[in-house]
Parts: sequence; structure tokens; C-alpha cells
Amino acid sequence: MFFGDYLSSPRRQRMLEALGKRFRVHMVTDLFGEEMIRTIKQSRVVINLHYYENALLEMPRLQECLSLGVRVVSESAHDQAEYPELGNGVTFFETGSIEAMLAAVERGLTAEDDAPALACAASQKRFAFMFDRFLIAKGFLPVAHVAELTLTLPTGANTFGLSMPETIARRRLFETICPEGCALFDGIVRHPGWIGCGLSFAALARHALQNDHKSITVMEDDVVLPPDYAALRKSIDAFLQSKNDAWDVFSGVIADLHTDTVVSAVETFDGRTFVTVNKMTSTVYNIYNERTLHLLCEWNPDNQDAVTNTIDRYLESRRDLRVIVMLPYFVGHREEVTSTLWGIGNERYSIMIAASEALLRRKTDDWLAERACSVTPLR
Repeated sequence: MFFGDYLSSPRRQRMLEALGKRFRVHMVTDLFGEEMIRTIKQSRVVINLHYYENALLEMPRLQECLSLGVRVVSESAHDQAEYPELGNGVTFFETGSIEAMLAAVERGLTAEDDAPALACAASQKRFAFMFDRFLIAKGFLPVAHVAELTLTLPTGANTFGLSMPETIARRRLFETICPEGCALFDGIVRHPGWIGCGLSFAALARHALQNDHKSITVMEDDVVLPPDYAALRKSIDAFLQSKNDAWDVFSGVIADLHTDTVVSAVETFDGRTFVTVNKMTSTVYNIYNERTLHLLCEWNPDNQDAVTNTIDRYLESRRDLRVIVMLPYFVGHREEVTSTLWGIGNERYSIMIAASEALLRRKTDDWLAERACSVTPLR
């Protein structure tokens, strides 16, 4: 079945003509209400074709069909990644390709019958999360309600990109470098911004523990990953594994190293320098081990002291925190975007980060000098 205006759209006419040569196609332009619903439910598959080139995904049409238990075959659209809940309920094909359309319809006719229902359930779950997210942001729900949210994230994912759908430019930049397997999380919004940030990390920590993850990686959408990210991350994972859980946080970058920071170890692994310290700030890119996940869950959003209770300052104040950081720092920080927490340009952080790395180098050199010996490689 196709429903919509095809008479004034040459591209739709061309594709429907090709479709009609292989399949029995029912085209509808003037049905409404209950009669339209009955007709949709009688179809095996609904075909969704864009009226014009470069169109956005026609979500009202797709969701109506899925809600009636009917599978959809649709042209792809550049915004379809915004709707992961569609899952297998919609079979996408390359925009404008008749050959791909015919093959997709063949697949759609033989696909599992419960896919539309699963897509609806996932969509309902996402709507509930996003609506509660809105109510929390506006203060209509208390911050305590965040603990009751069901996050719309894959249960098997342990790497997350923290991003705000309201800051579209930042998200689009991150999508260009988002690592494979990294799930986007729509961060919690609450004024002031650092409270929302803390609530987001606490929510991710609860999600991880509920799904039996011993550690997770969280990167913010203004992170700058190194060109050899995959190789470096593999080396980092191997080093952390060699520590037998004797660490709490791997910090990709420390934005403001506390002057009282104490270096407790300097080690080399795969030709890279790893330093263990007791303090850290910055949430741009961190790997949180199980103990830290529990600490994040215990963070108190009712404490309004921004000097001591931002989520990274809260962690920094914990006693015997074991933080591992690479020298030079593993990741960078985008200078061209604006901080969603403080409303300032990120270029101001660059000076802080440079000073922080320089201080860490001095402390590392002092630690080595005190021992008057070279670092013993792990392998």
C-alpha cells in the first residue's frame, strides 16, 4: 500500500510505476478516519516514498502504520539515526534506488511479524523517558525522579556519548567522530547546568550496575579523540586489565589538576606513560571502574555548592581515589564550541588544560627524581 500525494510528485510516480510491475500495489489519496485505518491494516507492507529529494523521515506516517501492526518499507533519510527505536519495524533502502526498493519490499514481505509491535514498545519507552526528562528540566518533577527513569540505551552497551539534543551543532560534530559501539545518551537537563550533568552521570552509573557492567566509558560531545584512537584505547584497556582492578578512574584529560595532587606510580606500557594520582577533574572522557560507579550513584543533587559538588569535584574529594592518566593526555577538548554547563567558550579551558598537564609533568618528574631510578616497563 502507498498513501499520500503521488500525482504531483514525479519521483514518487516513477518509483510506484516500477513497484507496480512486480507487486500488487494499492494507492490511496483520499481516505480518512476509520476507513483509512482499516485499509492500512489490510496491507501486508506500506511503502514510504519521499515527495522530494533530501526529505526528512515522514515519522507521522511511519508511526501510524507501526501502531496498527503493519510493517513499513521506506526510503532512507539523513535523520533516520534520530529514531533508533524504529528497529526492524521499518526496512530502509537507498534513497531513489528502484532496485534497492524492490529488494527491500521482498524482505519486508517475509520479515518477522512482531517487529512493528517491538518498534512501538521501544518508541513508547523513549517517549516516556524524553517527556519525564522535560518535566525534570522544568522543575515539574523532582531530581529524585531521575533514579526512577528507564534509560533508552542498549543494555549491552558500556560506552556512552553524553550529548544534549538541544545543542544540535555540538551533537552533529560528535557524530562525525563517534566511535563504533558508542551509544548516544540524551543528558538530563536541570538548572544550574552542573546539576543536570551530575544527574546524567549518576543515571548512567545506575544503568551500568543494573545491567551488570563492571566499568563504563563516558565521553562528552566536545571531546577530541586522537587519530589513532582505536589502537590507543586497546593499549589502555590492556594496561587497566593488568592492574587487576587496582584503579577507580581512567581520566582522558584532567582539566584542572589540584595542587595537592599526589603521584603514587609512574609506569610504562606499550611505550606509553601511565601516571597514578589521587585527584582529578573533568568529565570530557573517563573510564569509571565499579567502585566509582557506586560513588556516582551516591552523589547528592541537593547539595548546591558548585565549588565542591560538581560531579568531578565530588569524585576529586573522595579519599584514596585511584586515578590513572596518560602523559601526554589521551584526548583533547573542542575549543570552537560553548560549554553547556557554564555558558563560556571552550577556548578558556585550553589554557587550564595546558597548565594542568604541565603541572602533572612536573609532579611526575619529581616523583621519578625522588626515586632516582628509571621506570620499569611492565613488558
